[in-house]
Amino acid sequence: LALNCKFFVFCGIKTDGTKTRKLKTKKTFMVFFVVSTFRDKDLFFPVWPCRRFECWPMRHLEAIGRSSTAENRCRKKVIDTMHIPTQKECYGLIREMGMMDHIVDHSEQVCRVAVCLAENLSREGIDLNHELIRASALLHDITKTRSFRTRENHAETGGRFLEEKGFAEVGHIIAQHVKLDSYVVYGSPVEAEIVNYADKRVLHDKIVLLKDRLSYILERYGGDKENRDRILGLWEKSTALEKKIFSCLPFVPEALKGVVEVNTNTRFQGSN
Repeated sequence: LALNCKFFVFCGIKTDGTKTRKLKTKKTFMVFFVVSTFRDKDLFFPVWPCRRFECWPMRHLEAIGRSSTAENRCRKKVIDTMHIPTQKECYGLIREMGMMDHIVDHSEQVCRVAVCLAENLSREGIDLNHELIRASALLHDITKTRSFRTRENHAETGGRFLEEKGFAEVGHIIAQHVKLDSYVVYGSPVEAEIVNYADKRVLHDKIVLLKDRLSYILERYGGDKENRDRILGLWEKSTALEKKIFSCLPFVPEALKGVVEVNTNTRFQGSN
């Protein structure tokens, strides 16, 4: 795959998740690695001095100078160009696509897991966009019902569907819920990683261990050696992702089910 790669320097601004903050050091420069993909969509990767790896559509930032006014314009651009569907809009899309009830149940459980992880990571000082995670998790299987008939790749078409609806950031995460665009072992977890991992901890509508989900996937899809090797390779990366996520949390993967239940019960009681 031929990529058109280039670098550019952006002074005085650091991107960190969904926020843009002024660097404390006046002469610090931010370097972005820009990739023009085969879809003609520019993505940029902040490679220094960012505390974590992230990938954003290029349109979210523009090099517009060094003044405080420019910084404010840049910060506003990041916020204003991110479109996330509300919960009502999410369920409207679910109805539009005619999602089967059991897929909706699965998606809601994945959403609970993802939101619980995000909230606990935030308590540990990791900045995450909770609404982006919530919408992406709830809609991650948006074209799964249709795929039973069409045999389409539901991750790719789901991402495209959300992009066409005007929710590009959500679509970008949905397109990665089966396999991430890249697996990075360092830094803090990002939104796409949280949704990807949450999906792999839910079997139907039950929270299970990663190894139990793997057993199910192998039994259902690992009939030939090629598929089996592909699944095992993906699960090796998912295991590394699990270690990355839980290295930032005060509990172990085995405790996730209980933590989600407590989180859900607390939320329900608080709404009464």
